[in-house]
Amino acid sequence: MRDQVTNCIKNYFSNPSNAIRSCFVYDLQNVDKSCEELKEHLAPVANLYYAMKANPHTKVLSYLTQKAAISGVDVSSGGELILASEKWSADQLLFTGPGKSPAELELAVNSGIGLIIVESLTEAFRLNQVAQKRLRRQDVLLRINIAKELGGANLLMSGFSSKFGIDESAATNAAKVICQLPNLRFRGIHCYAASGFLRAEDVLAQFAHVLRFAAQLRRTGVPFDTLDLGGGFGIDYTEKEGELDIGSVGKGLAELIKTHGLGDCKIILELGRFVIGNAGVYCSEILDIKISEGKKHLIVAGGINHQRRPCATDSNHKVSIIGMHWEKIWSEQESVRAEVVDIDGPLCLAPDKLAWDVLIDKAEIGDIVIVHRSGAYGASMGATHFISHEPAPELFVPAI
Repeated sequence: MRDQVTNCIKNYFSNPSNAIRSCFVYDLQNVDKSCEELKEHLAPVANLYYAMKANPHTKVLSYLTQKAAISGVDVSSGGELILASEKWSADQLLFTGPGKSPAELELAVNSGIGLIIVESLTEAFRLNQVAQKRLRRQDVLLRINIAKELGGANLLMSGFSSKFGIDESAATNAAKVICQLPNLRFRGIHCYAASGFLRAEDVLAQFAHVLRFAAQLRRTGVPFDTLDLGGGFGIDYTEKEGELDIGSVGKGLAELIKTHGLGDCKIILELGRFVIGNAGVYCSEILDIKISEGKKHLIVAGGINHQRRPCATDSNHKVSIIGMHWEKIWSEQESVRAEVVDIDGPLCLAPDKLAWDVLIDKAEIGDIVIVHRSGAYGASMGATHFISHEPAPELFVPAI
């Protein structure tokens, strides 16, 4: 963590007028690092779209317009479409998600959106009706649920009975039906099968399966020119597992495209976590330290109402402590010295935890717990309205 980020955190919590004793801090220099790596290794092979569900903050969207590696934005709701349209042109947007309402489809078509990913034939027919009313032919991709369960991911979305897409066994016939709809232009297929990959070979196994299916689809006579391979690039939340080798992913993808004779296709990847995840930390003040059944609990000002991901995914992030050196409230108050503890939020809910069974070297009441790698699925994923605590402010540290 850069000194500028540490200073930002200390300045925020040193100010007693900041009544909300939690915040997110984003280091834009880390966004630069991610985008430079993507520009070098993947942008020559694919068009990279930012999946804004990871972090929809308007400053993030605006900053990414300056990054040559990012071609556009993946939106998954009408609300995201409206926000993204403030920073990006409509033809740079694609719309994913398994339950788009008629109002959302109308909004998307009216905006002139570049691509809509249809996830069922019902959705395709509904979209065809919307496009007909608007006298527009809409470009679409068909999402497929591949018939392969992938290894190496922490979240699977395909390879089993799923709400996402059309089963691989039915996808060829579905593509042919969509090709006949007069107000839709079938451009290709989409597959986002899993998320959280940390090994290049696992990412490439997903891509290989989708590209193999695409080559087979082309042999049936279905014309297409676009393949959205999803993404699922993970980050090392614990800082113990190692980072994904983007260079190997880029090289391997180029070889797979050549192997399957799909070099004439536009390749799309949707990346959110990899772009912004490492850039953010969640920070919350220790309000109390108590012992229960021989174990210490650090009670902090914010929990799953702000940073829900560790609890929701049952996985710890790396945590650290910034000492604030406040005067003690009373002489016998608890502290931590090289102990395994739980870090609990303030909500009236037992699972409200930021971390559990973590070794903390030193902590005092008034110090700041830092949950690292909280740039993605942090503020926007929090259970903000539960018990009506205030949202955590989001602060930005410039790259330079």
